[in-house]
Amino acid sequence: MITRRSGDFQSPSLLKTCGLKVHAILLLAAPVLAGDAGAPRVASFSPRGWHRGGTVEVKFNGVALVEPRGVLFLDTDKIKVVKTNLADRPQEERGRRVEANSSIAATLEIAPDCPQGQHALRLQTAAGLSDVCLFHVGGLPTVSEQEEPANQREDLNGTATTAEPIAPGTTVNGLLVTLPNGIEQDWYRMDAKKGDLISVEVESSRLCAADREDGFEASVSVLDASGKVLASAGSQALLLIDPFLALSAPAEGTYYIRMSAALPPENNRRVPYRLHAGPFRRPSAIYPAGGNPGEKLPVRLIGLPAGVPDNAEIILPKEEGVFHLHADAGTPTANPLRALAGANVLELEPNGAPDSATVVPAGSTIPFAVNGIFEKPGDTDCFRFPARKGERLNIRMHAQSLGAPVDGRFTIAKVSAPSKAERSDDSNDDALGMFDAQTTRERLDPADTWAAPEDGDYILSVSDVRGQGGANFVYRVEFTAVRDGLLTTLSPLDNLAKLARNSITVGQGNSASAVIATKPLPGADPKGEYQLIARGLPAGVKMTAPKFQASVRRVPVLFEAAADAPVTAAGVEIIALPVDPELAKTAGFGYNQAVPMVTLGNDPVWQVMLDRVSFAVAEGLPFSIAAKPSASPLSKNGEITVELTLTRREGYNEPVDILLEQPPKGVIGQEGVVMRGDESKVNFRLSADGNVTPGNCELSFTARNKAGDNRTGGGKIWTASPAVPLEISDPWFRVKFARTKIERGRKATMTGTLERLREFSGTATASLIRLPRGLSLTSPVTLGDGARVSFQIEAAPDALVGSYNGVACEIVVENGGTHLKQIAGYGAVRIDPSRKVE
Repeated sequence: MITRRSGDFQSPSLLKTCGLKVHAILLLAAPVLAGDAGAPRVASFSPRGWHRGGTVEVKFNGVALVEPRGVLFLDTDKIKVVKTNLADRPQEERGRRVEANSSIAATLEIAPDCPQGQHALRLQTAAGLSDVCLFHVGGLPTVSEQEEPANQREDLNGTATTAEPIAPGTTVNGLLVTLPNGIEQDWYRMDAKKGDLISVEVESSRLCAADREDGFEASVSVLDASGKVLASAGSQALLLIDPFLALSAPAEGTYYIRMSAALPPENNRRVPYRLHAGPFRRPSAIYPAGGNPGEKLPVRLIGLPAGVPDNAEIILPKEEGVFHLHADAGTPTANPLRALAGANVLELEPNGAPDSATVVPAGSTIPFAVNGIFEKPGDTDCFRFPARKGERLNIRMHAQSLGAPVDGRFTIAKVSAPSKAERSDDSNDDALGMFDAQTTRERLDPADTWAAPEDGDYILSVSDVRGQGGANFVYRVEFTAVRDGLLTTLSPLDNLAKLARNSITVGQGNSASAVIATKPLPGADPKGEYQLIARGLPAGVKMTAPKFQASVRRVPVLFEAAADAPVTAAGVEIIALPVDPELAKTAGFGYNQAVPMVTLGNDPVWQVMLDRVSFAVAEGLPFSIAAKPSASPLSKNGEITVELTLTRREGYNEPVDILLEQPPKGVIGQEGVVMRGDESKVNFRLSADGNVTPGNCELSFTARNKAGDNRTGGGKIWTASPAVPLEISDPWFRVKFARTKIERGRKATMTGTLERLREFSGTATASLIRLPRGLSLTSPVTLGDGARVSFQIEAAPDALVGSYNGVACEIVVENGGTHLKQIAGYGAVRIDPSRKVE
C-alpha cells in the first residue's frame, strides 16, 4: 500500500512545499483543440515497472487516450518523461473491437537515486487526467519474459526443462496466461553456490491489472535440480496479497523458480507480474519499528535464513511519520517504519504483568512510543507510563500498518486500580485520521483518545486478540497530544463519482466544481469559523470557497481557470485553517485521500493514500455553461426557474446533461434535464422544502456530456457555471384550512384563512393540488386583499370515500415578470357516500 503520511498532521508553522511531487512535461504541440474525447481512463499498461537508472517505453491502453500532454507523478520527481506519443494498437483485442487512438506510449527516464517501490502516476491528456496507475521501480536489472505475449498460444517456459535462464539479482516482467487447460506456470532457472542467499519476491496482485476484483493470488516456489521443492509461499502478511520467500542454497548448482497461481482469476485474462530473484535480504519485519527523527537506530531484520546477517544500523529521516526502509539495494518492497520525537522504549522481558511492566523513563512527556514483539502465542506486554490529569492523548498501535500479522488490542489502567481498565480493540477512520479508507487491515490496529482521570502512573497492556504470536508479530504504540483542527479530502459528488472524479480538471476559460469534506483530527473538538486554503494551484487558476463553521462536513468549492491558463497538471494541497489568525498558528491540519486500487468484494485491500489532490488544466472544452441570476427569491415550499445558457464550440452538437450537484440544504434541482444539440438555453427548475434556511447563498450548475462512462469517467467531460447568487426567503402567504367534507356527486367550498407574510408587487393566484382521485377544483382563485380564500370543489359520483390529508394550496406569484410557485398550506377533506334522496 502506498501511503502519503496518512495519520500524520502538520501545523501552520510547518507549511512548506513537500510531499506530492509532480513532473508534467508538455511534449507535443496540440495540432487542434482538445477533442471531444473526454477524460482519459487506463485499462492496462505495460511494462508495469523498470529499474533505477534505466529508460523504458511504457504503453498505456484505454479509453480517450488521445492528445497526450505529459505525466503527473504523485510521489516522486525522480522519474522524467522524455517523450510521449500516440501508439499503434491492434484493432481487435480479446475478440472485441478496439477504438482507434486509444493508446499512448510514454518514454520514462528513471534516475539512479529514484526511490524503489510503487509510484503513483496519472496520464495527462489535453482533456485532463487519467485514473491512478502504479509503476514499480526496482533496484535490480529488469528483463522481460522471453515469451511473446501477443502471439502466445502455449506455455513456452512452462516446465523445468524449458525454464528461462536468469542471472542472480534480476527482475523479470512477465505474464501468466490462461491456456485451454488452465492458467500457465512460468519457470526460471539460475545458478547459485552453496550458502548463497536466494530470495524471491513477486509483485502481481499489487500491480492492479484491469480486472481488479477477480481474486487472483500468486504462488512461488524454489526447487533444486532434482525437482524437490525447497521453499514455497503464497500471500504473506507484509505484502498482504503477494508472496515472497528466502533460503540459503544447500549446494552449488542450478535452482528453479516456479511462478504460478495459488488462486486463479475468475475470468480468462493475462496476469502481469514482476518476479524479483537474487541475494537481497527480504525481512518479514524489522524491530524496533521506529525511533527518533534523524537518529541512528540499531535494528534487527526478522525472517531471514539462518546465517544471513540480521543486524543493521539505520539513520531515520528528519521528518516525523511513516518512512519506508529497504533492507538492501535490491530488496523490492520496503518495510514501513515510524519516526516520532520523544522517548523510544523497547520492551524488557519478562513484562507480561503490571508488576513487571517495562517502565517509560520518569520525566518523559508526550510524545513517546513503546515497542515490542508478541514472540509466542498468548504473549501480553505491559508498559508503565506517567500521565497528567485531563491531558488528552491519542494512543495508536501500529502493527497491521507495519505489515505485521497482529490483530491488536490494548487496555489502560491506573497502577493502583488494575481492575478498572479501559479497553480498545479495532479502530475506525475517525480514530485513524482517514477518510473513507475502508482498510480492513489498518482498522485492526486499535486507536483511541484518552485522558488520565488523575495524575500518576498507568499501565498499558497490549496483546493479540486471537492470542497468536511469532517472530514477526512486531508492534509499536505511539502516544501523541491531541491537536485541534480539521482534516480535508476531495469528496465524491455522488456514489458513482468515487472512481470517475477522484481528481479535478478545469478547462481553460472555464470552471469546475468540487466538494471538500472535513472531519476533526483524531480526538479533536475544533470550534469557530474555518476557511479552505489551496496551496500549489497552477498559474491562472483560482479557488472560491465559503467560510464555514468547524461542524460543517461538506464545503462546496469552485475552481476557475483563465482563458490563457497554461495546460498543466499539479498536486494541490487543500487544507482547512481557522479564520482567526491566532488560532491558525496552533491548529493542526492534514489532507488525505484514499484511492482504492485492488478490491475484494466491497473492501479495498491495496490502495494509494495521497496528501494532495491531483489537479489539471485542460485545453478549451467543447462547451461551457452560465447561469442568469434569478430576479426573485426562492421561498420555503416554493419554486422558481433559473435561465441557463450553454455555449458550444462550433460543430459540437452532442446532447449535454444539466445538473445541480451541490444544492444548499433543502433546495432541490430539477432532474433529467438534457440540452439537445440544437438547444442553447433552458429554464432549470429549483424548489425548496419547508426546512430550508432563509438567507443568501451561491449556486453553480454542472454540464456533462452524455457520452462516456459515468462510473469510470472514461470519455466524460464536466464543466461548471460561474457561481450566481440565490436568495432563499420565507414564504409570501400562509393558509390555514378548516376541515372540509363533501358528498359524492356534489359540490362544496373549501375555505382557508389567508395570512400575508411578505409584500410584493404583482398578482397572486391560488389553486388546490394533490387532490384525491375523483375530487376536482372548479377553477383557480385570484387573491385579493381579503383575509380568507375559498375554493369550489366537486366530487365525482365514483370519488374514493374516506378522509384525506395533504391537500396543498399552491400559490403562483407574478413578481417583476417572474412566476414564483409556493405551497402556502395544507388542508384535509372527507369524502362521504352520497345520501339517498327520498
